[in-house]
Amino acid sequence: MVRQRYLRMLLAMTLGLGLLFTQQPQAQAAVFCDNPHCYAKFRSNSTGLSADAVTATFQYSCMNGALITQQVWLQNHEATYWIEAGIYQGGLAGGAGTMTTPTYFWGRLAPDTGGYHTWKTTAWGVVPKNAPVNIAIVRNSGGAVWQIFQGGRLMGQGNAPSMTFWEASAGAESTDAKNQNAGSASQIRTKYNGATAWSSGIGPNSTLDRIPNNGYFYINQQGNDYIFYDAPSVSGASGC
Repeated sequence: MVRQRYLRMLLAMTLGLGLLFTQQPQAQAAVFCDNPHCYAKFRSNSTGLSADAVTATFQYSCMNGALITQQVWLQNHEATYWIEAGIYQGGLAGGAGTMTTPTYFWGRLAPDTGGYHTWKTTAWGVVPKNAPVNIAIVRNSGGAVWQIFQGGRLMGQGNAPSMTFWEASAGAESTDAKNQNAGSASQIRTKYNGATAWSSGIGPNSTLDRIPNNGYFYINQQGNDYIFYDAPSVSGASGC
């Protein structure tokens, strides 16, 4: 009887351990992107504050596909105006065109200037693989101009309207389930409400997003200023 009770306990423990390990969340295979964009983003937002700057240091290990980016964004609450900058490969709308190798770019959706426009910086060559590169978008001290920097080099600039930019984010974007996009964004910092010093970490109300939440991107966070991501969704599966 004791032996039977022992065997039953052992079986229950074995089944319990099996459930423990099999019920852990697993990344799912890539299926589709949404409209057609997919994102892996770490973002900060507040309706009571205005984001004046965002910066992040990117290090890509794979970029290969129809259109993929690793970048920072600032946008208003209604998403009718945004400004973005970073690295892209593939076909980018708005004027930058198609690049077969990772290239620095910036762009903005600005209704006051006629819609969505993008610019690339081919003179700086291919963005180095597995090497840290810093990107920053900053509203200048007068508040009237956005300036875009790569490692201290001015990439471009454009008029900054007098509106509140409530969200700042950093991460990756893809437009096709066949794309391969892997890397990390670290030292993610922001400036809100005219602050002169960068924040410690991404800023208020931080959220880690995988959009849509269909398993296309594998994404993970370490601390308040670092994320890494991979698409297809299983970490290390990009193969390039």
